[in-house]
Amino acid sequence: MRSGEGIGKRKVEVMVDYQVKLEVFEGPFDLLLTLISRQKLDICDIPIAKITEEYLAYLQKMRDLDLEVASEFLLVAATLLEIKAQSLLPVEEEEWEEEISLGESREALIARLLEYKKFKNAAIELAARLEAESKFYPREADLEERFAKLLPDFLKEVNPAEFAALIVSLMARGEKVLIESEHISSMPIGVDEKMDFVMKRLKKNGSQSFRELTTKCKEKIEAAAIFLALLELYKMGLISLSQAVVFGEIEVRLSA
Repeated sequence: MRSGEGIGKRKVEVMVDYQVKLEVFEGPFDLLLTLISRQKLDICDIPIAKITEEYLAYLQKMRDLDLEVASEFLLVAATLLEIKAQSLLPVEEEEWEEEISLGESREALIARLLEYKKFKNAAIELAARLEAESKFYPREADLEERFAKLLPDFLKEVNPAEFAALIVSLMARGEKVLIESEHISSMPIGVDEKMDFVMKRLKKNGSQSFRELTTKCKEKIEAAAIFLALLELYKMGLISLSQAVVFGEIEVRLSA
C-alpha cells in the first residue's frame, strides 16, 4: 500500500482484505461476527487469540501502521473475549443483571457490524453502477439546422380538436391493414465477409472513407453489414476510425 493514500481508505482496505482462516469458518472478519449473531457458529469454537495474532501480523506487513484500525480491531477482539469468557463461566443468580448488560453490549456490537455490512454492500453496488454508467456519454452536438429543416411538421396546421377527431376516425375504422410480404426476401450477407472486404481495401489503399467502402452497395442491408464490420474491426483493434466534423465523413485506417 502506498504511503500517499488516506487513512480512511487504508481502513476500508484493511477491514475488507483481511481474511480469517479457522477450522470452523473462513471469510471476512465482519462476516464472522454476522454468523455469530445468527447463531450459526459457536463462539466457543473460535480461537480469539489466533484471530488477533493473524490480524496483527497482517498489519505488520503494512508500510504505515494505521493505529486507528488496530484499535478498532482490538475493541472487537476484546468484546469477543468477554463474550467467550461469559459463555464458559457458569452464571449465578446474582449475576443475572450483569449477564443482561453483557447481552445488550453484544447486541449493540452486532447491530453496528450489521449496519457496517449493509453500507459496505451499498457502496459496492454504487461503485458497480458508476463504472457501468461511466461508459455512456450523452450526445453533445445538436441536430444541424440543415437536417432539422428536413423534418416535416405534421401538426403545424392541426388544432387539438381536429387531432382528436382524426384519432377517433382512425379507431372507428377497425380495419386490419395487411402488408404483402411476397416481395421481401432475405439477403444472406455475412459480417465476416465484409470484414475481409474492408481489410483488403485498407491494405490496398491505406485509408478509405465509409462512403468509398459503400459506393458499390446495391442494397442498404449491404451497407449496414459493412458498418457492422467496421465496428467489429475497431473493437478488435485492427482499424482506427475518425470523423473531423459532426455528420462528416468517417475515415477508416489500419491500426499502427
